[in-house]
Amino acid sequence: MSKADARLREPGQEPLNAEAVEAYLDQHPEFFAGREALLGKLTIPHPSGQAISLLEKQNDLLRREAGNLRERLHHLIATARDNDHLFMRLRAQILHLLDARDWPGVLQALSQGLTRHFDVDRVQMLVLDERLHVSGSISHLTTQAAVKAAWPAVVDEHHCWCGAIEPDLASRMLGNDAQAAGSVAVAPVLAQDRLVAVMVLIAEDPAYFRSSMDTLFLNHVAEVTSRLTRSVLS
Repeated sequence: MSKADARLREPGQEPLNAEAVEAYLDQHPEFFAGREALLGKLTIPHPSGQAISLLEKQNDLLRREAGNLRERLHHLIATARDNDHLFMRLRAQILHLLDARDWPGVLQALSQGLTRHFDVDRVQMLVLDERLHVSGSISHLTTQAAVKAAWPAVVDEHHCWCGAIEPDLASRMLGNDAQAAGSVAVAPVLAQDRLVAVMVLIAEDPAYFRSSMDTLFLNHVAEVTSRLTRSVLS
């Protein structure tokens, strides 16, 4: 019997077991410091059936963790870069709107800016107030009942809506642009908390606008547009 075995079997002491060893090492993570020779003797079963040393196992785990952290960092950097580009495009769009001298100019700025800066194929402004309708522009007269039947949340909660659009709904709401409408992003335009128009961004790709999309930029554009209706409706 070795001295170690003798110590494990001293009267009054319970023999060590795997749980006790695990608990001790958990409480003393520095235990192997200065015991490199012991580390070299330890082995951990590998899924392949081979055995590797504890140091090799730790190094492998650290490499995997470092790889995961690098991937997360790259993802965060890419997201920050995308957000920065989005902010710059949003800024350009807002400035374009503010430069408009009148409501027809606002409609033109929306059409040109959104198709240029956000890769939108077409833009429509569905207006509920006749004073916002401009012949030959992107504005088209509609009713609140029609908008509510198409996008209830836009009317009831003044929320944006994004997603694919069915052909029959596109025909009812978008007229000549219906055939080019695969998906849409819809935003309410308000005057003193009253729905006066609906801005519709149209994409040919059915997957371009999705229900899971963040509508922050769309809300900003709609809010600025709402402020610009005051000169027409006051």
